[in-house]
Amino acid sequence: MHTTQGRLYYALWKGNLDVLDLKSENPKVPLGVKEITSSLNQSEEKAKLVSPNSPVFVMVRDFSNPVSSEKYLKILSVLNSHLESKPIVLTPREVGFIEYDSIAPTIEIVFFPVCGIDVDEVFKIVKKAVYIPTSGAKKDMFRMSAHGVIFNAGKAL
Repeated sequence: MHTTQGRLYYALWKGNLDVLDLKSENPKVPLGVKEITSSLNQSEEKAKLVSPNSPVFVMVRDFSNPVSSEKYLKILSVLNSHLESKPIVLTPREVGFIEYDSIAPTIEIVFFPVCGIDVDEVFKIVKKAVYIPTSGAKKDMFRMSAHGVIFNAGKAL
């Protein structure tokens, strides 16, 4: 049987063997880290439950993606001493993402409930962990939205 890597991935993920046939419709590419990071506002309700009175940093993690794995470890290392509890790791479905069944099965949503520091400090700590300014840059190009979102008592910042 001839098929493609994408069709095999989709068949294993969804359990649909019909997709292996090259004559069938091409399967949709699952949503990845970048798309889900831009949709993290959907995690607001869960963030309120995780830490109703303190800031929570929320990010997407995909251990099959080396860049995502490294970013998670960097953020964990800098926030670790400020955490109220261990990071809470949930599936997109558990978080309540609308299109959870279109998200790559390797994607997880990580909540970092912090205590003893305010939102501005969380912002600075995360930025320090993930941002390397371009040599000679005239202005700061850091965007928190490219890395995650900070909720403070449920409000996205």
